[in-house]
Amino acid sequence: MTQSLEKTHLEKQLLTVKEVAAVTGFGVSTIWRKVQRGALPEPLRLAGSTRWRRADIEALFRDKAA
Repeated sequence: MTQSLEKTHLEKQLLTVKEVAAVTGFGVSTIWRKVQRGALPEPLRLAGSTRWRRADIEALFRDKAA
């Protein structure tokens, strides 16, 4: 893969807080409260950015639906 393709693939796998809010239907401040309470996974902190693994968020809601 070229560097730009790798970056695009990685960007699809990592979500910003706004993207997590859109996926979950929660507000941004609710996302942070749920992280503090342990109801959502801790985000990754990469070079000054905060991101969640898409797979972690999807798995959490998939498990709750089962």
